[in-house]
Formats: sequence, structure tokens, C-alpha cells
Amino acid sequence: MGGGIMIKTEGKENIPSQKENNSSCRLRKLLQLILSYSPPRVDEITCSAEGDIKFAITRTDVGLNYESYCFYRTEILSDYFINLLGELIVKDNIEAFAKMLTDIKDYSVVNKYEHGKFGIEVYGEKLYFTLHISLIQRILTEDFRKEIKKKSK
Repeated sequence: MGGGIMIKTEGKENIPSQKENNSSCRLRKLLQLILSYSPPRVDEITCSAEGDIKFAITRTDVGLNYESYCFYRTEILSDYFINLLGELIVKDNIEAFAKMLTDIKDYSVVNKYEHGKFGIEVYGEKLYFTLHISLIQRILTEDFRKEIKKKSK
């Protein structure tokens, strides 16, 4: 992690000291912590008939032990952070989510609704994210457009 005053707790993740306890600094430190880990593997991917996708990650896979989760709880549960982390996870695991587009029974739900923001539920070690399948289509379309532009140059 970057500079600054850090407290190292035995067997625990680094957390900022009280001197670095303002919200901007806390968010920056949380993002550094999360991004220092490999992309997490997604589990328990399900898709409802309405196109709502739910998936889980283990919080320790993104560097959040119990102490760091409690310390950063306000930042973790903010819409900004949930949306950023959720989209990063989906993009890092796009193959697992892309299959859902081909498996959906009523494709009209993909275009009927538009993904607005991620939802999150926390149960013990697991973080459960919810999104609409239209986000998967949007990400794949963006990736496809980028590839087309690369090939047309």
C-alpha cells in the first residue's frame, strides 16, 4: 500500500490510523486493499425469470477479513463502492455471466429493463451482489465495439 501512517494488527489487514480516518482517505485505502488482490472467483450465480442475476464472492478473496470489513463497513456499503466493485467483478468474470445471456428463456427481459445499480447482501463470509442482466449485454456490446474499432484501424 501507499505511504501514510498504518497500524499493523497481528494477523490482520492494515487499516488506517485515526489520523487518516477521513472519508476520502478511507475510501482510497479500501480501494488500494481491494485492488491489491487477484480478481475474485464468483460463486452461486443465478438468474431469475425477470433477468435479475445474483452472485457471491467470499469477502476474504478481496482482502476483507472481519476486522477490515467492520472498519470499512460504511464505505463498503456505499452505492459508489458497491457499483465499482460489482462492475469490476463482473468484467473480470464476464465469461461466466455471458453464458446467462444465451441461457435466458425470455430474451425480452434483457431489453425490457435497464441495470441501474448493484444491490448487496452480506451473510458472514459471503458478499451477495445483485444486478440486472442488461448490464452483461452492455459490457459485451462495449467490448465488441472496442474490438471492431481496433480491427478497423
